[in-house]
Amino acid sequence: QNWNYDPLPLSTGTEVHLAFDGDYCSNGDCLVGGSPAGLGILPPLVDDSPSGEAGDQAASFDGTAAGGIGYWEDTYGKINYDDQDYTLEAWVKIGEGGPSPGNSKGMILGYGIPGGYSMWISEDGTLGGTTYGIADLLTDAVVPATGWHHVAQVHQVGTEVRFYIDGELAQTLDYANGVSPTTDNNLYVGYERGSGDPLNPFNGLIDR
Repeated sequence: QNWNYDPLPLSTGTEVHLAFDGDYCSNGDCLVGGSPAGLGILPPLVDDSPSGEAGDQAASFDGTAAGGIGYWEDTYGKINYDDQDYTLEAWVKIGEGGPSPGNSKGMILGYGIPGGYSMWISEDGTLGGTTYGIADLLTDAVVPATGWHHVAQVHQVGTEVRFYIDGELAQTLDYANGVSPTTDNNLYVGYERGSGDPLNPFNGLIDR
């Protein structure tokens, strides 16, 4: 069962918005296939989405880099955060076998390395994140294994990180260490870059 889908206008502070409706571009932001370490294919688009409406699609990840991954080039470092608050959010539908078959976690979004940040779902279904080079942000908040669900990570720099599932506050972590800026201005969707090769690819669907 999907959580109630109620699309809202993008907030004025939205820096990047990726909607997979027929292509890989939204508001001028486009995914590039593969990873900076090498060419590859983009994840296929499927007719399955939180809204269930005709023409509304999502990106499908099969838990392998070969199955399709992508990244967005942040040319001007718009989301290369240091001392700013930020929010990461996505709709996800975990695939059969879990979010990360054969891995400890399945990445939803990852920015940078070294430095930067990420949001992921661990093999046991708990929502989490990382401030690269600083800390793993571990929670007990479980993302349901079936249907579409909205997940979000809200980082209030110097104070806390809040995790939400389906619009409800799932857990708050005291966290005052901030984020390290990165020299790798790329937003990775469905995986993280690691030392060059794609790591921890997601298994399931990701949208907006």
